Amino acid sequence: MRQKEDTWFEDAVQVGDEVYILRWMRKKGYTGYYTYRVKMDNGQTLSMDICKYLPENYETSKIAIWSVILSVSTKRKRGYEFLKQTGKNGLTSLLIAKEILKYHIREIIGRDKYYDHVIAVQWDDRARMRAYERGLRDLGFAIIEKASFGKMNYGKFLVKRIVKQC
Repeated sequence: MRQKEDTWFEDAVQVGDEVYILRWMRKKGYTGYYTYRVKMDNGQTLSMDICKYLPENYETSKIAIWSVILSVSTKRKRGYEFLKQTGKNGLTSLLIAKEILKYHIREIIGRDKYYDHVIAVQWDDRARMRAYERGLRDLGFAIIEKASFGKMNYGKFLVKRIVKQC
């Protein structure tokens, strides 16, 4: 029997004294595409998509690259909008996003013993870059000036590398 819709799962993330319901799914038909959603107290929804890419030389390099997309919106259909500030509770949003990343590293990436993993975070502007860098530094993220994944070359990224445990 074929699954017609994506299946959502529920868990919880804690930020300070607050516990937030984390809804997540692995997109049907994709290997390594996860969507996480948290409804915040102010009525807005934080959405984080984490997508896995395997570079052309992944057979020899054994590296999986995870791209992170974060958005906060009031209307579900809007989602991410480049250079548009839609969030009204910035610090709480960042703390929840950090907990979601920790959850993804522990529950999804932690189970894969075949690849080394690189998590790459980008931003829209310098203010977000500084906020993300400060917020993720204690998880082992660092800025790299030029990222190159296979034949694709990019600018700055905030990156964490997770080496497989054999």
